[in-house]
Amino acid sequence: MNTKPVLFIALFCLALYINSLSGEFVSDDLSFVVENTQIRTLANFFHFFTDPKTAATGQLAGDVYRPLTTLSYAVDYFMWGLISFGYHLTNILLHSANSALVFLLFFLISGNFIISIFGSLIFAAHPAQTEVVCWISGRSSLLFLFFYLLSLVFYIRSSREGRRKFYILSLIFFLLSLFSKEMSVTLPLILILHDLHFSQGKKLGTRILRYVPYFLLSFFYIFLRIVLMKKVGQFEGWGDPYHLFLTMSNVVADYIRILFAPLKPGPPF
Repeated sequence: MNTKPVLFIALFCLALYINSLSGEFVSDDLSFVVENTQIRTLANFFHFFTDPKTAATGQLAGDVYRPLTTLSYAVDYFMWGLISFGYHLTNILLHSANSALVFLLFFLISGNFIISIFGSLIFAAHPAQTEVVCWISGRSSLLFLFFYLLSLVFYIRSSREGRRKFYILSLIFFLLSLFSKEMSVTLPLILILHDLHFSQGKKLGTRILRYVPYFLLSFFYIFLRIVLMKKVGQFEGWGDPYHLFLTMSNVVADYIRILFAPLKPGPPF
């Protein structure tokens, strides 16, 4: 495929977010990066995968298990120290890569260049992306999505072309996505939805067998998380499951509103 659309998308993302390069460390950035001495050497990167307390300091210590995200901060520290410019640059590059992968995904599904480029630019410029790109601590969302989209793209290609190598690459990228952020566990369900719509000609038994490794990797990640963190969820201060459910129901509704109508809400009456 011609690389010009990818270059155009990358430059478009850079133009959108270039002003974020001057941003400082804020809020959770302090816990994940500035105050986290664990990321100041790459020599102990293996501990990022075995000790959740290396992810952050303070209240967040041991509360998240995203070893690849922590490793990405360590790489940034190796290159930039505590110069926030470099961390913001990494976020922009990841967002550019994700936008290009959205273009590729749309093209694989639709085969239409105009739809694909238009969809990827909407994804790149949508106001809902602002927080994860401009906030250094939003790195986990960018990184997990990068591997998530790669896994999905290679899964689709393996289904169409029957190439085992692409299927194995899809599984590898899925595991990397899991180690970036827990939201990745949704991928097996997305694969099922994709096949229900686009792969109806294939036998059900064959499709189910293809899903099994993804679910096994998900269970492995959850098991590892429980063993290392002694829990499945995160910060207990967010409330009990009932009140958390009520809160998140409202949050999901607000996210849907932002997705389709990204406008600042008016003052309450």
